[in-house]
Amino acid sequence: MKIIFRFLLTIFLLTSIISCKKSIDHFKENYVLGVLTNGRWLMDNYTVNDVDITSDFSEYEFQFYDNNKMDAISGSSVVSGTWSGDASNLTFTVNLPTSDGKLIRLNYVWQWLKSNIGVIFAEHVIPTQKISIRLKKK
Repeated sequence: MKIIFRFLLTIFLLTSIISCKKSIDHFKENYVLGVLTNGRWLMDNYTVNDVDITSDFSEYEFQFYDNNKMDAISGSSVVSGTWSGDASNLTFTVNLPTSDGKLIRLNYVWQWLKSNIGVIFAEHVIPTQKISIRLKKK
């Protein structure tokens, strides 16, 4: 009887742990999706190795959609691309057409650092570069 109780308790605990991890991943995914897809965003800061080139993005507004499409909007011009999120690593990836020299600088896997109401901080780091962005809700 004791062995059956231990076995059932072990099964219950394992199921609970797996379920909890799935719940946390689902929360992260919904959080990233919910924040990004809630309105339009402006590039409030873009730095490469602490060199500020934010002005290159001043003409754009960015719209992320639930279906993983995204738009870079400049006046009446729209450049469409895609984005995706990875809840387990808290990253999001941008893929805009490479014909625009400015927008191609967004085509990275971005590590979600933090967000506050209306602000997202993210970065992309490789051995020779650290690119930091701050998106601000319009």
